[in-house]
Amino acid sequence: MIKMPIPDFRPLDERVDDRLNELLQRALARDVGKRYASGEELLYDLEHYIYHSGYGPTNETLGKYIRDLFGPAVPPAALASPKTGTMILDPAARKTRS
Repeated sequence: MIKMPIPDFRPLDERVDDRLNELLQRALARDVGKRYASGEELLYDLEHYIYHSGYGPTNETLGKYIRDLFGPAVPPAALASPKTGTMILDPAARKTRS
């Protein structure tokens, strides 16, 4: 079974189109170099597939977009003191404040 080729999923289920079949082939590729490097990369491609099939963006897609725009760090404005009306809910975030 380990050496058997990954099947073409289109004949197995009529709902599987060419693009979804490509995603499945890449996710299950035997060659590690051809496989997704991370679950996040697979998640992004799956969400992109769903989004372009008529569904709206998800929290994961929106989160990736925001991280791509601003980076993974919490912006200083989000760490403002409670005097400005912004409350920090995560005490660990206060430690990164400069």
